[in-house]
Amino acid sequence: MDEKNVNTSQMLNTSRDVLYGQTEQGVTLENVYQLMLGMNERLTTIEKGMSQVNQMNRTLTDLVSKFTEINSKVAEAECKIKNLKSRCDSSDEKMSKIKHDHTELNKEVKNMKKIQTDANNNLQGISDFMDDFKVNHENNVKDVRSVKSSISKVANDLADNTLELRNEIKTVVNNAKNKKMKFYRAPLLTSNVANHESILLTGDFNSRTAANLDFYEITNTNHDTSDNFNIDFSNNLHKFNMSRIRNSCDKTKNHFGNLLLEMCRNNNLFILNGRVDGDKEGLFTCRQSSVVDYFICTYNLLSCVVSMSVLDFSALFSDVHSPLNCKLVFNSIDNIVECDDIFNKRFGMP
Repeated sequence: MDEKNVNTSQMLNTSRDVLYGQTEQGVTLENVYQLMLGMNERLTTIEKGMSQVNQMNRTLTDLVSKFTEINSKVAEAECKIKNLKSRCDSSDEKMSKIKHDHTELNKEVKNMKKIQTDANNNLQGISDFMDDFKVNHENNVKDVRSVKSSISKVANDLADNTLELRNEIKTVVNNAKNKKMKFYRAPLLTSNVANHESILLTGDFNSRTAANLDFYEITNTNHDTSDNFNIDFSNNLHKFNMSRIRNSCDKTKNHFGNLLLEMCRNNNLFILNGRVDGDKEGLFTCRQSSVVDYFICTYNLLSCVVSMSVLDFSALFSDVHSPLNCKLVFNSIDNIVECDDIFNKRFGMP
C-alpha cells in the first residue's frame, strides 16, 4: 500500500511539473504522453479498486441486510423463548396443581376405603339385625296368633254373654208387656242401679250429644243447698280440674243423644268426654266423624277420675270404634278388687 502511495505521489509531482513547471524547462510530447499513459494506468488501477470497493459495499450491504434479518430472527427467537418460558412456568403451575390434586385424590381414596370398611361393617351389622329380626318376627307371629286365638275366645265368650243379655232383655220386655207396664229406654235408671252411690258407665251408646249440657242449669244462684246438701254439682267440677261445659268435635245431636242427656240430668251423671284431662277437646271416637263412645259416672266418683283419653284406632279391637282409656285412683285397693270380682262374676270368668 505504501508503494502505491509513492507511485501516486510521484505521478502527481510529475504531472504538476509538466503542467505547471518552470517556463525555462522544456516540455516535450513524449513527457506528456508518458504522463498520460501513467495517468491512464493509474485511473485503471483506481477503477479496478472502485470495482472492488463497490463489491465490498454490496457485500457489506448484503451483510447488513442479513444481519438485520438475523437480528429480526433473533428477536423472534427471543419472543418464542419468552413464550416457551411462560409456558414452562404455566406447566410448572399445572404440575403443582396436578400434584396437589393427586394428593387430594389419595386422601379421598383413603377416605373411600375407610367408608367402604365402615359400610362393610354396617352391612354385617344389618345382616345380623335382619337375622335377629327374622327370629323376633317369627316369635311375634307366634304371639300374634296366640293373641288372635285369645281374642277369638274372648269374642266367642262375649257373643255368648251378649246372647244371654239379649235373652234377659227380651224376657224383661215381654214381662213388662204382659204386665202392661210402660217401658222407658233411658230417662231414669232402674231402682236397683240408682240406689248405688258410685256408677261408671262406658261403651258404645250410639248417642251423639254434641256439646249440650248433661246437667240442669240452675239460675239465680251458683249453689242451691238444702240441709247442707249441695245439689248443684256442676259448679263444683272445677275442684276436680274438670270443665263445667263439655267440648266436642262432634257438633251433631241425634234422638239417642237426647235420651242419654236426659238420663244424665235425671240421675246426676256426668259425661267425662271433652271434660277431663286427656280429652279436653272431645275427640271423635267413631270413624273420625262422631262421638258415640263415652265414659259416664256419678258425681261422687269424679274425685277418683285422673284422666280419660281416646286412643288410636286399631282394627284388632274394633271395626270402626277407637278404644277409650280411663284412669281411676281409689283410696282403698279393696274397691278395685271388689269391682274386679263383680266383673268376673257377671261374665263368668275365673
